[in-house]
Amino acid sequence: MLIFFADGRLGNQIFQYAFLKTIAKKNETLIIYNFDSIIDVFDILRRKKPIIKRRRYLGITFKLIVRPFLILLSKIRLISLIQQDDDNLDGYKYNLDTYTKKGGLLPFTFVDTSFFQSEKFFDYNAINNIIIKSKHLKKQTIYWLTFQVTNTRFSFMSEGEIILLKLNGAEFIQKVIL
Repeated sequence: MLIFFADGRLGNQIFQYAFLKTIAKKNETLIIYNFDSIIDVFDILRRKKPIIKRRRYLGITFKLIVRPFLILLSKIRLISLIQQDDDNLDGYKYNLDTYTKKGGLLPFTFVDTSFFQSEKFFDYNAINNIIIKSKHLKKQTIYWLTFQVTNTRFSFMSEGEIILLKLNGAEFIQKVIL
């Protein structure tokens, strides 16, 4: 079982979901808090993965009680912990494209909050079947532009929540208007 507290909006959540799907074993349960943006746009709930919607007081409880408790359990090696590695350069923290996994006794893994924004963090096959909800296509809130790209199936640019997807052999830039 993987436990993760998401952060950021749609673009960040796509990277986080891709990472979680990549590291998850087949049929492993993902418990995810605060994936509201991604579940609004993509049909990922049909995969029977519990996703807890963001609520103000629940979020405070998770940040102040649940997350520290899970980190404590991982420090005493009862549960496993996965953390994205980071470094400091002139006082600024930045994320590396590597992660560390510390094993635990129980079959639970807490994935500490990070953005996992590197193609090195995910396998394209783990995310190639995400489906955009039809309500967005019908309302025309998603605009498609055909775009030819080699070797890249999925990337993120922060401004305007723009993502690049490979769907049915064709590659598209998708701008989401929420």
